[in-house]
Amino acid sequence: MAIQTYKNQLLMIVLFTSFFLTGVSTTMAAGGFSGAGTGTEGDPYVITDCVQLQEMGGGLAFHYALGNDIDCSATITWNQLTDMNVWDADTNYNVMPQGSIAMVSYNGENYYALQNSGPDFVVIEPGAHMSWADYWALTEDSAGYTFGFQPVGNMVDPFTGSLNGNGYTISGLYINRPQVGDRVGVGLFGMLTGASVADINIIDADISGGSGTGILAGAVGGSIEINNYNLIDLDNRSSLSNINTSGSVLGLGRVGGIAGIMFATTLTDSTSSAVVNVFADEDIDRKTTQFFGGLAGFGGLRSIIENSSASGDVDGGMYVGGLLGGLGNLNDIVIEEQDYPLLKDSYASGSVTAIGMGGGLIGFASYAYVENSYASGNVFQEGSELNGGFFGGLIGLA
Repeated sequence: MAIQTYKNQLLMIVLFTSFFLTGVSTTMAAGGFSGAGTGTEGDPYVITDCVQLQEMGGGLAFHYALGNDIDCSATITWNQLTDMNVWDADTNYNVMPQGSIAMVSYNGENYYALQNSGPDFVVIEPGAHMSWADYWALTEDSAGYTFGFQPVGNMVDPFTGSLNGNGYTISGLYINRPQVGDRVGVGLFGMLTGASVADINIIDADISGGSGTGILAGAVGGSIEINNYNLIDLDNRSSLSNINTSGSVLGLGRVGGIAGIMFATTLTDSTSSAVVNVFADEDIDRKTTQFFGGLAGFGGLRSIIENSSASGDVDGGMYVGGLLGGLGNLNDIVIEEQDYPLLKDSYASGSVTAIGMGGGLIGFASYAYVENSYASGNVFQEGSELNGGFFGGLIGLA
């Protein structure tokens, strides 16, 4: 491996992505929340164990608070694949319990079913049609393979409530979902929309996902819709404050120590020491993996990141930064100056390794403000080819 090293310094400069989603759940799932509280802002549901943490998925618009430190190390055994041996034409897999994942064998191939999925009334061959990608996925994983904790909220039904950590710590959170990361986002929360999370520590996490992966959240944003990745609405902001994470995060793109991708989000007074890496797979070309950052993979439009830092090492494909893989606007959307994201009073100290577009602070920046922010880690180029080049101690490409 040919290595080139770059050092950095302080910056106050104006430079010049975003995407995603909608959907709101306003009712608690059958069975309700098992802890105290009523789920209102004045009387939040109080979470005292990891099972109750998972129960947030049944009430995405409610308010929650941690009542003590929470040990989630048992999640490494959660949601194991179960070999059902045969495709059962008489079973309506659509009524599988929320959070369950079962495997079926059909014509000698193993498939796993995601929650609340499968044929409803009409039997259709698994994997026979593209539409089945939402229900079944081919896997070589054997029975006993564990997916761990199920992210709370997703692209269709994001979490819209609040979580107040009250300074408590969640430890040992395990999520192993690289197969489904492109659709749902992977993290404690799959998707936050117009939500608030504050005063929480998530330590010793072990998170693996696809596109949009972070320890706290895979994606964070305002109220928008998918429409060829065009933004519809950026007014419904999300707020993240005093978030502290550690552990490891693996993903295929838009991967960060706190969040995979953010837009219309304010992130303040937060830190991550998590190690961020591209998911290792011999079938994956690392040059196709993009946006890896110690704090967030990408900071999109109307995002504000202030007084925050990252100290973990970051190793990715393209657009890799010690703090942010990217900051700005990638989608040819006509925007006003007030839509530019802002990075202020923040820094990164971990090392950065990239194939192309690597920076000590930010891998790529376009249509963005960066003020009083710096990086102190080394930046390494992986391989001897230029692969687009653009490396810097502060920003890879701007």
